[in-house]
Amino acid sequence: MSYYKFRQLYSKHEKNLDFKLEPLSEEIIADLKQFNMSRNFQNHMPESLITVEREIINEKGLDISNMNPLIVVSDESCTLEYDIDMYNSYKAMNAMAKGIFEIMKKDMSVFLGKELEIVEMCSDKPKSIEALEPVKKSASIQGLN
Repeated sequence: MSYYKFRQLYSKHEKNLDFKLEPLSEEIIADLKQFNMSRNFQNHMPESLITVEREIINEKGLDISNMNPLIVVSDESCTLEYDIDMYNSYKAMNAMAKGIFEIMKKDMSVFLGKELEIVEMCSDKPKSIEALEPVKKSASIQGLN
């Protein structure tokens, strides 16, 4: 469950819960919405993208029925302008993620009754296939094999 969804559920059931979380600022709420929309955009081809691509095809006078063979272009490089735009997008998303992560840590501290301590470790043992078991079971439940 995403943190966005968690907070929506919390808001609906807040009165019936035996714990209280700090209210989210308007900025964090906006960031959560933006993060959720961006995640959905990245994971699903939105209808708006299909519409825009159709408009571009029509503007250029391309006939989709004659697009055989289908040519897929892989770019070897990109312009500096493209790199800068991608970097700025990443930077903005990273700043949002950091703010949301701080709120999530505060919420977890409420559940624990003390400040959450996060310790990062690097294992010297190779990760085994067993680590994928929960993911594979979840995918199977979703009908993915």
